[in-house]
Amino acid sequence: RFAREWDDYVELLEEMVLAYPDEKEARYYLGLMYRARGRPDAGRRMMESVLTLDPSYSAGVNLLAYWAADDGDEAKADSLSSRYIELEPNIANSYDSRGEILQMFWRREDALATYREGLDRVSGTESMLWLLNLLVNADLGADDLEGARADLQPFLGSNDPDVARWTRQMLANTYAAEGRYLDALDALRSAVVRARERGGDWVWVQAEVAFFSDMVGDYAAAEDAFGEVLRLER
Repeated sequence: RFAREWDDYVELLEEMVLAYPDEKEARYYLGLMYRARGRPDAGRRMMESVLTLDPSYSAGVNLLAYWAADDGDEAKADSLSSRYIELEPNIANSYDSRGEILQMFWRREDALATYREGLDRVSGTESMLWLLNLLVNADLGADDLEGARADLQPFLGSNDPDVARWTRQMLANTYAAEGRYLDALDALRSAVVRARERGGDWVWVQAEVAFFSDMVGDYAAAEDAFGEVLRLER
């Protein structure tokens, strides 16, 4: 049933493209559908036709970058992912995409530089935390724990409650990765304090405090922390 519905959707999009050849969105979604239905070459050609109509169609540039990476075409993926940043220099997703593509080709240092560039250029707490988390995870993936902590350091003094909470949770992850559970616990307790002081969401950080308290054998503290989480979640 679902396969037939997808085929019907493809036929509808094909009819739209024939009727309205300059309709970029129809071509974009038809390219997606071709790829999803096991026709990657047709999908790529259709997506390229979108860029023929509009070279600045950033969603199409991003998808073609990923498809080139999936196909092992590093030069094309590199060029397109750079173009995506040129088109969308102020959104986190462009740096996320390029960083991920670079890591697909084992270009870790270039990926780290891309995430750091994004942190310098994008605005907004959510976007900043998104890119910072990608940067720290890339550090952790290479077992560069000191590098992860160095990347976090400029943000740990933020007065933003969300930043205060999440950076300390990321810091705790770096300690946990090397078995320093007491240091992880201290970072999480600091996250709770900072978030409480500034009205941030701290309940689930408290759950992590309970978990790590249990890990280090402080069962009374674990019980207290779990109890507080349960009371607040009722």
